[in-house]
Amino acid sequence: MDMNKVTKTDMRLIEKLIPYTSPAEIPLSFQYGDRLVRGIPADFHPRVERRLVDTNMLQIVVTGQDEAGLEIRAEYLEYRDFPVTEWIVFLTNRGEKNTPILSKIRVMDSCIAGSDPVLIHGNGDTVNQDGYEFFTDRLDHELSIAPQNGLGTHWAFPYMRLMFAEYGINLAIGWPAQWLAEFAPCEQGVHLAVGQQYMNMYMKPGETIRTPRMTLMGFTGDESRARNMWRRWYFKHILPREDGQPIPPKMCLHTWGIGGKQEFTAVTEENQVDAIDSYIRHGMKPDIWWIDAGWYPCDFTWTTTGNWWPNPDHFPNGLGPVGKKCEKEGIQFLLWFEPERVHRFTPPVEPQTPVLTPKEQPKEPSHNRAYDYEAEQSHPSAEEKADALIEEIGQQIEQSLSGSTLGDIAQEDHSGDTRKLDTLHGFPVSKKFEDLQFGRNYDPKKR
Repeated sequence: MDMNKVTKTDMRLIEKLIPYTSPAEIPLSFQYGDRLVRGIPADFHPRVERRLVDTNMLQIVVTGQDEAGLEIRAEYLEYRDFPVTEWIVFLTNRGEKNTPILSKIRVMDSCIAGSDPVLIHGNGDTVNQDGYEFFTDRLDHELSIAPQNGLGTHWAFPYMRLMFAEYGINLAIGWPAQWLAEFAPCEQGVHLAVGQQYMNMYMKPGETIRTPRMTLMGFTGDESRARNMWRRWYFKHILPREDGQPIPPKMCLHTWGIGGKQEFTAVTEENQVDAIDSYIRHGMKPDIWWIDAGWYPCDFTWTTTGNWWPNPDHFPNGLGPVGKKCEKEGIQFLLWFEPERVHRFTPPVEPQTPVLTPKEQPKEPSHNRAYDYEAEQSHPSAEEKADALIEEIGQQIEQSLSGSTLGDIAQEDHSGDTRKLDTLHGFPVSKKFEDLQFGRNYDPKKR
C-alpha cells in the first residue's frame, strides 16, 4: 500500500468519521438545567450555512437559539484531500438573564462503527523518563482518559489511535487544559464522548464558552501509514508558515540552570546578551533565542508564577536589551509565559490576588491556582499584556507566546486552538489565543 498517497478507499472513510447530516444529529450533548440537549434541537430553530474555505475544505456552520437566548453554534469542517473531519461548538448567552446550570458538555458523544476495537494512547509528560510511553487497550470495557492538574499533556496525551479490524482513526483533542475522553463498547463498535472534564456553571448575558475541537482522520493499513498520513495532513493544513512557505528547521538555543538555579530563574540581561555572543563566536548562531520559566520575580523558584513582568533585579531595563540584541543579530525571540496560572504563594502587587480554589483538593495537592477574572475587571487584557511585552522587546513575535496550563496560548489547535487575534502591537500574529485575561497583579509601572 502506498504510504504517500491518499486513496479513494481512505476518502470513503469520511462517512465513518461522524460527518454532518442534520442539526439534530450533530454529536453534541450537554446538560442544560434539567434538560439533556443532544445536537441542536428543533426548538432552537437551527440555521445551516455552507461554504468552501478553499478547494480542499468544506465548512458547515449550524446556529440555533432557544427562547431564553442560549445560542448554539456548531462548526463542522470536512477536508477534500484527506479523510479528516473536525467539530467544535460555541455556546453564547444572548438572553437578558443568567442561563440555567450548564454541565457535562461533550463536543463528541457518538458511536463509531467497527469490529474488534483497540485504543492506542499515551501517558504524556510525566516529568520523568517514563513519559510519552504508549499503551494498547482492547475496548471491551469502559475506559476514561484525562490529564492531571489542568495541563493538557500531563499524564495523558490528546493524540490517540483507534484501531478496528476494518480500518483505523487518528484522534486529536484540541484543548489546552483538563479534557476528558470516555470510551465504551456499543452495539456498532465504540461509543466516544469528549469534552472538558469539569464544567458546572452558568453564563451571564453576553458570555461565550467553547468546547474542545475534535479531529478525526480515517485510514486504511497499519500504524506506520496512519502516522505518515497524519504527518502529511498536519504539515499541509495545520502548521503555521513564514511568508507563505513551510517553516524550515531552526536551531533554538538558550541557557539553562545557570549557577545551579532552577530552569531560567538566573537569567539576566548581561548573561543572556553574553551567551548569544558566545554561541555566535563558536559558530552556533541560533535561529531562535529561548527564555523559558523563571524570568519574572520568583526568588529562584520558577513555579512561583503570577507576576508576569521581568525580574527587576535581573532585568533592570526590562527585556528590551535582549530583544534588541536578537533583532541586531537576526534572531527570533521565544518567551514563555502562562498568565492564568497563579501560585498560591506568589507575592502579589495588590493586597490580595483573587484566585479560584478547587472545592475538592486533588490526591496530590497543588499550589497552582487559576486567576479569578470574575473578581476583578480592571486588569489588563491578554492583548494589552502581550502588546506591552512586544513593545518592550522590540521584536515581531509570531510563535513566541508560550504556555501550557489551563489555557495554552502557544500551541496550534491540536493542543489548544483558541480565539484568533489579527495583530499585536501592529504585527501579524499567526497563532490562536484563548479568550484569557491577565492577572490584576500586573502593573507595568511597577516593573
